[in-house]
Amino acid sequence: MPSRGALKLPVPSDAHALSARLAAEERELVERLAALEERVRRFADVERPAYESWRRLEFGPLLATLQEMSDQLRLRGILAHRLQDLVERDGLHPREALYMVENPDAWPTRAPGGGFDPDEVEARRRAKRDRKRAERREAKRAKRSDRSSDDAAAFGAAAAGGAARPAARVVDLYRALARRIHPDSPSALRTVAPDRLGALWTDVQEAYESGSLERLLALAAWVDTLGAADLEAGSDGAPPPSRADAARPAGRAALLSFTERYDRLRALRRSLRALERDLTALEGDPAWDFAARRRDDARRLAHATRDAIDADVARVQDALAELEAFFRDVGPPRAPRFARRR
Repeated sequence: MPSRGALKLPVPSDAHALSARLAAEERELVERLAALEERVRRFADVERPAYESWRRLEFGPLLATLQEMSDQLRLRGILAHRLQDLVERDGLHPREALYMVENPDAWPTRAPGGGFDPDEVEARRRAKRDRKRAERREAKRAKRSDRSSDDAAAFGAAAAGGAARPAARVVDLYRALARRIHPDSPSALRTVAPDRLGALWTDVQEAYESGSLERLLALAAWVDTLGAADLEAGSDGAPPPSRADAARPAGRAALLSFTERYDRLRALRRSLRALERDLTALEGDPAWDFAARRRDDARRLAHATRDAIDADVARVQDALAELEAFFRDVGPPRAPRFARRR
């Protein structure tokens, strides 16, 4: 039996072992995320541009024909939408609407000298302004409704699990990434080409605007590997965070509770699953692993690319045929009465 004055040694707690295991699992997930994101970036930065360059060289005339047909389809589509708008808004007959689309100077608001009737112009401007104002009000109302439902769901999840709201984590990740890759940041990566850094910053902004925590986690894990390379190259920027801290605010590494750690692990697993799904979808793209496919079976790659372009041409031709059938159903243009009176 120990004496009353003897010193009691601390007994190691299982909490330390559990914390170390969670940190190791988190590091492993971050490393896997960085590897998968590196594969996605290589596809976007290397394989896709190389495939598009080869495609233009091999099928330039056919692609030019496809572009001309696409431009024609776009113009005919604009004409059809304008015609439908005149029929619905002004109550014109389709043939009269077609005439007014083809002859915009025939409107009664245009005077013979080239001027416009001020009352008519003001009435149309007022109607357009009121319509736009109503659309903005409706959009704001829908946005408030969606935000209220999202806030309620986030509050319920936080109350049930004690975790931080996803919105706050998205903002923290976005700010950390902005310090590392924004072109104007003094600690921006210096070993990455400016155009590649700009494309990466665009991806970060899109992920932030969509509120995608999973996408930001993957980008943060990959940027951490770039930051390590940047530091080894002797950059004068700030040192990158550790991989365990790549997806959380600085200074909180030792303050995370077990609930927060488990929440972070769940978010990293969701990000990993989402990135794996994206990679599975990209594997069906013709540009996927372009260098190896061109080296192993260039003839099959050329045939597959030619078939894809032919399919696009057929699709555009079908759309043009539908528009031509629409205009044939409308019939020849006919001047409205107010245009005939002039």
